Amino acid sequence: QGGNSANNQRSSAGNNGIDYEKIQSMIDKGVQQKENAILKSYFEQQGMSEDEVKSAIGDWKAKKQTQAQEQTSAFAKLEESNKELQARLTQELLAKQAFSDCLDLGVDKNTIPYVIKSADFKDAIDEKGEIKADKVREIIEKVLADVPAFKGTAKDEKGFKIGVGGEAEEATEQENA
Repeated sequence: QGGNSANNQRSSAGNNGIDYEKIQSMIDKGVQQKENAILKSYFEQQGMSEDEVKSAIGDWKAKKQTQAQEQTSAFAKLEESNKELQARLTQELLAKQAFSDCLDLGVDKNTIPYVIKSADFKDAIDEKGEIKADKVREIIEKVLADVPAFKGTAKDEKGFKIGVGGEAEEATEQENA
């Protein structure tokens, strides 16, 4: 419908006899003529001859165009820098979320960097660049399912050990005796 409404506006504009592109070109032409008149008047007040005025106007327009190009390139550099910073921030937030999920899932803190490097988080970031926390957890769980060694053992080695551990050791019959 958006395309249709735009076409309807053009046709209604055509019916009214209004050509917006022509109006804009007339405004641009008028602004340019006014600018030339002001420049010419200024340079003549400075005591310049006709040739010097033409040369000065050309120099001024060239300088103005160069400045516009510099501003455009500076803006493009700022946009690129902004995109890079946003990507780095997203990666940092993703790593933080993954680290938190790894801790919640019982992964040893020394093993977490390896789990994060093993995970493929491309599906964990939506088109807006936002992190899907549930997807991050899903991906971490998949890595832990694929490589159970990352999860570590469930035994708690903190504190004092008194007596025999409840774990079965492989011992020969003679040692058992």
